[in-house]
Amino acid sequence: MNILNKSIIAAVAVVLGGGQVNAQLSLGTDCGCPPLASRTVVSLSGPITSDASTIDNDAREFPAGRTDLTCDKVYIINNKIYIPSGSEVWVEPGTVFKATNDGLSEADALVVSRGGKLYANGTESCPIIFTSAGNVPSTTNITDPLAGDPLDGTFPLNSRSHWGGIIMLGFAPNNVLAVDNAALTVSDGVSGIEGLDVAESRNHYGGSDADDSSGSLKYVSIRHGGISIAANNEINGLTLGSVGRGTTLEHIEVVSNADDGIEFFGGTVDLKWATVFFCGDDGFDWDQGYNGRGQFWYSVENDSDKGWEIDGDDGGSVKAFYSDPQVYNSTMIGDGTGGDLAISAKSETQGRIANSIFTNHSTGLRIEGATTNGFYTSGEFEVLNNLWENMTTYFNADGADISAQLAADGNLQQTGVIDYQYTIDVSTNAITDGYDPVPAVNTPNINVSAANRPPNDGFFDLVSYKGAFEPGATPWTAGYTVAALLGTDTSLADCPTDTDKDGDTDVDDLLLLIGSYNTSCN
Repeated sequence: MNILNKSIIAAVAVVLGGGQVNAQLSLGTDCGCPPLASRTVVSLSGPITSDASTIDNDAREFPAGRTDLTCDKVYIINNKIYIPSGSEVWVEPGTVFKATNDGLSEADALVVSRGGKLYANGTESCPIIFTSAGNVPSTTNITDPLAGDPLDGTFPLNSRSHWGGIIMLGFAPNNVLAVDNAALTVSDGVSGIEGLDVAESRNHYGGSDADDSSGSLKYVSIRHGGISIAANNEINGLTLGSVGRGTTLEHIEVVSNADDGIEFFGGTVDLKWATVFFCGDDGFDWDQGYNGRGQFWYSVENDSDKGWEIDGDDGGSVKAFYSDPQVYNSTMIGDGTGGDLAISAKSETQGRIANSIFTNHSTGLRIEGATTNGFYTSGEFEVLNNLWENMTTYFNADGADISAQLAADGNLQQTGVIDYQYTIDVSTNAITDGYDPVPAVNTPNINVSAANRPPNDGFFDLVSYKGAFEPGATPWTAGYTVAALLGTDTSLADCPTDTDKDGDTDVDDLLLLIGSYNTSCN
């Protein structure tokens, strides 16, 4: 089969993007939701209703018991809105939230406090979307459901800091000690989440229940957040403070956040099928004794800092335990700039990173500090069976030569793993050259032996390949992500060129292709 070249791919993606655009504007024909433009706009900082009763919302929190939010409305987050202990919020598939910018005073965000629960379970064709109402103050009276991000692919990728993000706080353990950060730490193991007022108990996280549940997020897209609330203090797209493994996190996307995409502060929560796209700082960040599991993590960087920044200790005192997660099957595409690291392992992290693909970073793996180096040489911090492509410096361990151990652990420097190069205008979202994170079936060293597959523990998929995507298959990002909406990812399908068999490749072939595929292709 012929393959269209990249310039034609980009044209096809732009035209075919209309199918994806319509899907996001209606959020799927099987949602039972009205078109976005027809939805009623509801402010969450006004009275919040539950079971048809209106409450005094001076506390900006949902009532006790269950509240259902439905997809016939667009909900405006124009303050810090809490789901407090004893409250459950259930969100229909296809529901849209839009948030505002309140400068440095309030950091408009949705906060799930300890004991509260958020059940936001979308589907592939009906994701639940949190995005920008425009870079406007929270006092602005927003009545247009299309205000800000219209969900049609035109809202610029470089639009960041328009609101805070989603913050989930739980009762799972962390390793914070009061002696290390008296200004934020309430007591050993209990702290105030970064960026919020520690005097407010709804902002506290930490405890002793590793199985604690904060609810469930599935097919949730979080876009254009990361507002600064103080100098060098921004909110992540999804902040997880001591969230327990009773919480479900699957198919989470963070797009164009000014700070990190997803950050773990302690906790035991697992994360599967996660995408971080064009965020301003790190893709994934763990600290304070995070001890969860991850699989199928994926990031594409534009002007980011690191793919992963991983820590085990938030202060200088000796801790009872450190971060020790297991993460398999990641794919990280860097921006290739001078300060861009694939993995920055520092501050005494442990854990395992295995069967992954890291491409186009200035540095691949950097291990910082004698303790972290010691964890690496002792096998308490493991980097196993990964592929590394296009790094100026592949490995840096504060002067120590770790190349022999990396090689013994199955790490390979290799070219031609995936197509990591792209050209995208982040102010217009115009795509000149897309990328392809899906390896070809015959990619050398892409397969994993049975002995090196993930643990058979009920969480991991026991896949036999490296990276976040099955070689040669349609990626799991195809249905609901911004990449699918814009057509930045050229891996969705093979495109025949001379579709009408007349001997020429022209607009008639493109029109037939649209009718046949109705999706992006390469």
